[in-house]
Amino acid sequence: MGPKAYLFRSELDRIAGFVAAYPRLETGGNLFGYRTNSGAPVVCIATGPGRAAEHHATAFYQDADYLETCGRLLFERFALQHVGEWHSHHRLGLQRPSAGDEATVFKCMEPMRWSSFMLGIANLDTRGKPSIGFFQLDASRRACTQLEVEVLDRASPLSLARALLPPGERSPNVAYGGGCEVRQPEHPWYERRGVSARLARELKGLAVLRDQAGYRFRLHPRGASLHLDLETPAGLAYRWVLESGFPERAPRILLGTSRVAVGWDASRLIAEHALELSRGAAVVAEENSQTEPGSRVLTMDEADGDESPEVAR
Repeated sequence: MGPKAYLFRSELDRIAGFVAAYPRLETGGNLFGYRTNSGAPVVCIATGPGRAAEHHATAFYQDADYLETCGRLLFERFALQHVGEWHSHHRLGLQRPSAGDEATVFKCMEPMRWSSFMLGIANLDTRGKPSIGFFQLDASRRACTQLEVEVLDRASPLSLARALLPPGERSPNVAYGGGCEVRQPEHPWYERRGVSARLARELKGLAVLRDQAGYRFRLHPRGASLHLDLETPAGLAYRWVLESGFPERAPRILLGTSRVAVGWDASRLIAEHALELSRGAAVVAEENSQTEPGSRVLTMDEADGDESPEVAR
């Protein structure tokens, strides 16, 4: 899984209120909180724009004095850090930071020597309903990665600290109650809970082949697929192509440019099927019409005949 962040419901609702109040202009604010032991930001206070903030159709400039005062008071009284900021792209259709957004944040991070910073991008749909996605900007890699955000469904325990802050820009709709969607990153199919558990079992089975029989393997993503490169002790290099729907969907097995046919059983591990391929058992040739142009189907009589130990499931 990717990087994570936490946000109290009360602060999400405040952000939604400010966004809904500016359907045609950008607005924004700042995020204050702390970080967990793993480095995940926890947002306890989300501010809106200061009174001197500037709103434009494609730009927002926070009131610098307001930001400085809020940051100082929240640190002095509660040791809260400035962990991020947010702004809206209203109905512009851009749901992630623009190149200009990223460049601006990275530039601001340098003198502060911040290693990472959280950036929220809010939007309005055609009905005026707000949504927001959060991103982590990593200074060392100059990378921007969408955060998985857990909304803590309660008021922030530090919400009363807002009374200590200077008055910001008045918004007619701060207490927005229409709900706000938090957009989450789209994880590849192989990171889904059930599939990742199956892949963990697959790796254990393959490790047995490696340790007991001298097989070599490497599992790596390739586009929307996972490729398993599996080399037998005899030096035959197979590629197992795992795609969305695995394990119910049978992997494609390649030996060079030729396709190898095997009777796939989703209840059994790849390592077990690999053993049967090695022994020339349970191999069924596919019809040539089902092969890709320029390739042919091999049976295991043409492939590897090397013996290997049983793999425990």
